[in-house]
Amino acid sequence: MTCDPFGFPRDLTQESNGYSFSQMPDRIVITNMYNRTSRIIWMDGRALPKNVGTPGGPTRRWYGYSTGRWDGDNKLVINTNGF
Repeated sequence: MTCDPFGFPRDLTQESNGYSFSQMPDRIVITNMYNRTSRIIWMDGRALPKNVGTPGGPTRRWYGYSTGRWDGDNKLVINTNGF
């Protein structure tokens, strides 16, 4: 028996047992240790999907679809849709 993940931002504030960040050339993966879920932030310049949740479009996800970019040396800007 399993439960649905908390979703963002509730997963950051309740039942947090730690997070793991994995940075690769084209993505950053954030893994939540509590409910063993992960969020992928694409860093390769792709656009967010359009028409999420509509017929013919991609399905909605608990953590949505995310793209990111670095703003300066130490600020990560993440855009997300499709919750």
